[in-house]
Amino acid sequence: MAGVFISAALVWLGLCLESETEQNLFLTTLSYLPIWVPLLPVLVVLPILLFFSRLYASILTLSTACYFFMHVLTQYGSGQATPTSPLTALDNFRVMSFNVGQSHHVDFVSLLEEMNPDIILLQEARGWLKRKDLSPELVPFPFREEKGEFAILSKHPLQESGPPVVSMTVNGREKTCAYRHRMLVFGRRVTVFNVHMPSPRDLLKWNAGGACMLGLIHWISPAISDLHQQRTLPWRDRAYALGQIASLVEREPNLVVVGGDLNCPPWGGGYRALCRPLKDCFTEAGHGFGTTFPGDLAWLPDFISPWVRLDHLLVSKDAHVQEWRQMRSGQMQHLPVCAEIHPRY
Repeated sequence: MAGVFISAALVWLGLCLESETEQNLFLTTLSYLPIWVPLLPVLVVLPILLFFSRLYASILTLSTACYFFMHVLTQYGSGQATPTSPLTALDNFRVMSFNVGQSHHVDFVSLLEEMNPDIILLQEARGWLKRKDLSPELVPFPFREEKGEFAILSKHPLQESGPPVVSMTVNGREKTCAYRHRMLVFGRRVTVFNVHMPSPRDLLKWNAGGACMLGLIHWISPAISDLHQQRTLPWRDRAYALGQIASLVEREPNLVVVGGDLNCPPWGGGYRALCRPLKDCFTEAGHGFGTTFPGDLAWLPDFISPWVRLDHLLVSKDAHVQEWRQMRSGQMQHLPVCAEIHPRY
């Protein structure tokens, strides 16, 4: 019986994580854990079922395979995208996103040499440009702008850097989530959104304290529906803010790049909203699972840490993603990500 229950739960979780993440406290907690965590009960139950019932063991194995293909394998990048038309490398430009806030003693010279970006989006970078202004490695980036915790460095001229375009109220304080920059890249207008969504750390701590069980109870007993709706409001607000960015993207006449620390895994309503007008650069040209957080747990093996992809680069659907890459280092809490983009004319 346990095997049948776990089998059904795995298939159901795979479906719910893709579509209802922000609607349930249990799913929000699970979405920030390694994607293989729901498979752990299988390691315990499957050997027992093999001994008592091969039928139930087969059902569990099949369900595990369904979960693997529905939720795990879909997050695995297969490598470089295949061009659909001849590409002119002279038109390509590279965008890098990096949350520098809790990354200590980063060798920025090596980072720039490896990534070779044309445009750099930084988050949690308040005062960073002032401290680094005279650094020789920044000489190739004459166009620079710092707005609060956001900074942009570019080899191409910035035409417009507007006020905050999306904000949220977090713990009674206004938190800027995104800035919009318009620039000219090889004669073509490009709009870039630099995004940093609020950290879910406090919400996850509250969930880990037992609140996530409200999500399980909510499925069983609708009596706590009002309480559960109230507790999921901060999560739904996050999805709504990402939806606001998606709405702004849809109104842009230019090629659009959205990059930053979205603080959300690549599933759920907020992420799906962004993927309506855009495409994920990792999905197009990434390799492996592309996980970016936490990157500073050097004592853990690579297949465990980092375990969730919170840092994203997305681009207009009519652009071509030539390459996606990240730099792994134990000194970085968030791993920087970089994509080479070809604008199709």
